[in-house]
Amino acid sequence: MVPDTIALAGTAAFQHGESPGNEQTVPSAYSAAESCDWAKGYVRCLGVRLDGHAIEEKDSKGKPLLDETFLMLLNAHHEPRPFTLPAHKRGVRWQPVLETAISHVNQKQVTLLKGGFQYDLEARSLAVLRLRPKS
Repeated sequence: MVPDTIALAGTAAFQHGESPGNEQTVPSAYSAAESCDWAKGYVRCLGVRLDGHAIEEKDSKGKPLLDETFLMLLNAHHEPRPFTLPAHKRGVRWQPVLETAISHVNQKQVTLLKGGFQYDLEARSLAVLRLRPKS
């Protein structure tokens, strides 16, 4: 049986094996899309933004934990699919870090991409982009 919701907790829950009480409940992807929906090409794609400035935990000195912001794009479809990169504050751009459809990093020119840019992701591949200051 697939759960209707998934509880997310901070790293303390994973370090100590118990929940510190700060879980966030979000709808499960399984409840959001019925299994028959996966036959549609546009549903076989997923984008996940991991915001390194949205971490609510603090370090041992009480300072907020900060990290970089990443964007993970997954295309499970048998054809390439376009993704529109999310907009962010001024002065930052998305930098491609990894794309599984490219065998060597040097084969694709690394550029900084603006929010709103259409990123074409090859069939059955994954891409990871990092938010970087515009230089």
